[in-house]
Order: sequence, then structure tokens, then C-alpha cells
Amino acid sequence: MPVKKLLNLSEAEVKLKEAIASFGDDAVAHLTATNVEKGPAPLMAIKATAGLGKTQSVIKQLLSYNLLEHGDVHYFVPNHKLSQQLLDDLNNELTLAIPSHDVILQRARIIAGRSKKDSAGQPLCPKHQLAGRLAAAGKNVYSSLCKSDQGECELFNGCGYLEQLKDDSLPKDEMFKVLTEVKVMTHEHMFLGTQSRFMQPGLIVIDEGFVTKAFHEMQIPLIEAIRFARPDSFFFDVCQLMANGEQELLKKVREICTPDELLIELERVLADKQRHTLVLDINAPLASQEASVGRLEANNMKPLVETLAEEMRLTTRNESHAIVCSSDGVLVLRRKELQIPDVPVLIIDADADPALLELYFGRKVDLVDIPVERLAEIHQFKDRTFSKTSLLKADDGALLKDVETFVERVSPSGATLVVASKGVRKALSGEVDLELPADTPFAGATLTHFNSLRGVNRYSDYQNIVIVGREQPSTTGLEQLARALWWDAEEPLKLLEDKSGSSPFEPVSGTYWVQDGTESAKTHAHPDQRANALLRQIREAESVQAIDRLRLLRPSKSGLDRRVFILSSLPLDLRIDYLWSWDSLKESQRIVRACDGIVPLNAEHLRKADTSLNSKRTAENRVAEFKAARSLIDILISEVAVFSLRYKTPKQRRWSEALVTDNHSLEAVQARLTALAGQPVAVELVDVSQKSPL
Repeated sequence: MPVKKLLNLSEAEVKLKEAIASFGDDAVAHLTATNVEKGPAPLMAIKATAGLGKTQSVIKQLLSYNLLEHGDVHYFVPNHKLSQQLLDDLNNELTLAIPSHDVILQRARIIAGRSKKDSAGQPLCPKHQLAGRLAAAGKNVYSSLCKSDQGECELFNGCGYLEQLKDDSLPKDEMFKVLTEVKVMTHEHMFLGTQSRFMQPGLIVIDEGFVTKAFHEMQIPLIEAIRFARPDSFFFDVCQLMANGEQELLKKVREICTPDELLIELERVLADKQRHTLVLDINAPLASQEASVGRLEANNMKPLVETLAEEMRLTTRNESHAIVCSSDGVLVLRRKELQIPDVPVLIIDADADPALLELYFGRKVDLVDIPVERLAEIHQFKDRTFSKTSLLKADDGALLKDVETFVERVSPSGATLVVASKGVRKALSGEVDLELPADTPFAGATLTHFNSLRGVNRYSDYQNIVIVGREQPSTTGLEQLARALWWDAEEPLKLLEDKSGSSPFEPVSGTYWVQDGTESAKTHAHPDQRANALLRQIREAESVQAIDRLRLLRPSKSGLDRRVFILSSLPLDLRIDYLWSWDSLKESQRIVRACDGIVPLNAEHLRKADTSLNSKRTAENRVAEFKAARSLIDILISEVAVFSLRYKTPKQRRWSEALVTDNHSLEAVQARLTALAGQPVAVELVDVSQKSPL
């Protein structure tokens, strides 16, 4: 397999500029075309290594195309943690001063969620918690809580949340070009009807990935499914199939009824139950609505049956993807549907996968891949996964303590970031809070966790990063996500086999990208290529995203030589400088202790110094490992001084090398090597990385 071609920074910047220019040209052509000429709006994803400056480039370059003259820009982000910086950047480019009216127009603003606090510290929507429960139950929040034919919320007028959604249509005149704006919203708004309250945008920008979060998941207790239908109805037989955990659910339901018959029966049952079901009164006060919402939440059979009928209609599969039946109840899984208009869309995502994006957009996504060379020395350990199980449950915490020692030895060389899963972070730091801070001090370093780092720039001045393990989802969680995303796919998912009560990932071969080619690796994967694509989005991508928090595409402002240490055998999509063995490192540390800090790199002499090395071949292997790992030893094995000696007897033609700790005098070192060689030796200092007492 050929080594992946990486671009240098200047090459990548040119390619990024060209990609944005191409999209900008296509977007303007689409927006200015007549209805007869219009085809599908441009849809592009830019997949570029984090740190290239994709967001800044998009802001500056796309806006130079005057796209705001054609309507608002809807800018979607994962959350609003970093939105203020984005807002400042946008307004720096867009703010207009109108001296004649003494007005300054800020042309970018954040559209916040219901729970966002206002300047007085109060939620924009006082009923935000109730709204969340209704949304989770699949209810239309606006018509249930805000306004409907039956009335409106007592807080409707003056509601801070609704106020920001007011968006009067602008006349298509010269002022239109000035009054349009960039609306910054979270990804969740791409799937909500709130967008229909705005005028149609001229451009949509989606920053960062969203596919692994954009799905519905609803759990229904078994007793609710069983009680839903009358015993004399065929619908009762369908519910019994679900309650019994039928594996070929679609096949068995087709033997009972058609999708249309299923939906007709659903409406008949709902009509009967409606007379006895409490309906949320939109005019009632909050306390009364909260008291009644529990019964509304329980009535989830309608979306379940509708999903089942639609899956029957769209596929010929025997197995259901959308409906998962177990002893815990019935789980309904379904991909969210995008609620965005047909306008130009640009996706900015370092992990973009066109196959996953096309699930949501329903058409081809043009992908521009810009892999950039990282300016760092990257070390990876290839013989341990550092899984959560091995760190938290095995060896009485020995491996966890080894990780702490590793960090203690790296951190004195410069500011060090340590990234682990949330559970491992807590075990390392001793934190017990449910709400963890962004990071915490640990072993002379800064400790944080996966899934909290995307878009974060506060670690760009760090010198080192240590990745501990990987963020691997449970097999159950991954397969549920795959079921949701491909709930309507014709091809059945190939699911993992149950083995002794669990369904482990399958061992497969992988590849490390190294300086001079590739090296084989062992890893684990899912047998279904679709589920495996999701696994890479969660597991591999999260490690690479963490590494890129050091912003390694550009030289350090402080002139630091940055280093990456990957304590995981997981092959990643980046080039590795050094592949190490954790077990060999541990053995090297043991030998240093056994040799009392004077380690001869001569196989015969090393066997005498460490009598546990029971063969010449073993000693030769240990010597080779020491020599190959000098760069790692200099960093990590604090027992070994950062200098080496060379020595030889009168009969030797070539010098031998020795690694020596700094608690020995030159005379003591010479005496020890003489004893090991069996005759007097001459000693010379080879190199010194710091002042030595010798």
C-alpha cells in the first residue's frame, strides 16, 4: 500500500483557496440563475486537517463573493461553546457603519436554544425543561407549548426565545443587501422547524461533523406495547411479536397485515384512546402542564407503528433496523431528516465522509480532501490498546500507574496535554463531579477527555500531547447508531455475533503509516462496512482531533519542537515517526534497575550485568532495543542520564556503548565496566544533553 501523500502548509492553503473559490463561483451562478436554468444547489464538503484555518478562510473568502446580497447565511455549529469567537470573527468582516444615520450594523448573531440564559441569568424560555421532554417524546414543541389553534402560551408575547426567531421578510432592493445577516445556530436547528420562521437563506455553512448525533432514539416499555391494542385486533399480534423480541419482525408483520392496514388500525386505536387520553392544554399554567406531560410522554406507540409501517413499505428485508425488541422494551431508532432549503451548502469537517453525508442529503456530495503534514515528532506504542478495561479493571491499576509515571516523565520537557476517555480521566485525576471542568492538572500536565475538544484552540502553545487509549463505543451503541442511520436501507446490516453474552468487535489487520512506507497492525472493526465507517468517525477521528488541538500544521510561535505520544495500538490516519513496544520499554526500565544504572550495550557484558537475561540472543535483542529507542530513552527513562559513554578493552577493535545514570562517578563507571569485561577498559564520554557530574 503506498504512503499517503501529505501536502505542506502552503500547498494546502492554495488547495483550500481553490476549493472555496470553486464553490463560491458555483453558488453565485446558482443564486443568479433563472428558475428554468437552476439545477441542484452546489453541495461541497471540505475535509482538511484541523488547524488549516478552514473556518477563517470560509468567512473571509466566501463573504468576498458578496453572498449576503442573495440572502442570509445560516452557519451551523456543534454547540455554542465557541460561537462567541466565531461571532466576533464574522462581525469583524461584516460590520457596517452608516455615518449618515450614526448606525453600526452588526451583521452576525447567535440564535440560541430555549435553555440559553439571558443577560439577567434567566432561561430564554421558562418552559425549556418541559419543551425538552416534549421534544424527546416526539411532540411538536411550538404547537404544544407556544401557539396553536387552541390558544397560546401566557408568556408568548415578550418571550426571549421566540423574539430572536422573528424574521420579517426584506424587500428585494438595495437595503436587502445591507440588512441580511449571518445567523449562527447549533446543528440541532438543521432538523427543526424553527428555520421555517426565517426567510430562505442564500447560503448554508455546516461547521464540524453532525452525522453521529443526528438520530432519534425512543424507548417504549414492554407493558405499554402490550396494553396498546385490543386483544381481538390483529394489532395485538403485532405488539406480541415486538414483546417477544422477534428477530424477523418485518417478515412476521407482513404475514399479518400490509403497511396500509397497520396504519388504518393505528388510527382506529388512537381514535378510541383519544377519548380517554389527557391532552396538554396550551393555555394552562406551567405547573398544570408539567403534571400532565408524563401521560403524553407515555403515548409513544404512534411514531413506533408509523416507523414500522414505513420500513415495511420501503424495504423487502425480513429484519427490522428501526425497531429493536428486547427484555428492556421496544427501542425505536431513526435518522433525523434535514429541514434545510435547496440552497448552496458548504460543509467544513476534518472527518467528512461523503457516504455518511449522502444519507442525509440524498445526493452526491463533492468532497475536497486536503491532508496536511504535521510539524511534530509522533511516537506510537503498537503492542497495547490501553483500553478502558485494561486501564481500569486489570492488574490492580498497575497499567494506570504506569501511564501516570509516563506522563510525569514527559511533562518536565514542556507544557503537556493528556487526553483520555472520561472514565479514564476520572480514574487518573480522582475527579468525582458529574460535570467535569474543561481540564484539570495532572502529573505536571493538563488532563482532559475525548469529545470535549473539537474546535478548541487553548492548547495550541503546548509542546507535548499524550493520547491514552481510544474512545471506542460499545458494540451495542454502535449498532444502534447504524440501525438508526440505515433504518430505511434495503441491504440488511451484518451484525456482530453473540459470544458468551457479549458481541465483541472482530480482529482485523490494519496499517500504520510510517516514514518509509507502511507497517502492518492489528486492530478491531465491525463486519459491516457502514457500521465500520461510523466506528472510524467516533474512535479514530476522536484521537486525531485531540492530537490536532496542538495546531501542528504551523511552527510553534515559541519555537517548540512538538511531540505526540499515542498510548494505543489503534492505527490512525497520520504519519508515525516512531513505533514502539510498551513491553520493551518496561523491560528496558527493568534492565536499568537491574544494572544499577550502568547499562553496557554489549550483549556479553549485559548478560553479566543482568543475570536474568538467560541467553545471548535475548541479550542481543535487548541491546538492539536500547539502541533503537535512544530518542525515547532520553525522554522517558529518567533513571538513565541523558548522556552515554563508550568503552573498549585493549583487545577490542570497536568501541562498545554504555548508558549511565548520573549518580556514578567516572571512576565507578570504569571500575564496573572493567569487571564486566574481565579486563581494564578505556572510557570516553560520547554526548551530553545536560550538565553531567562525571
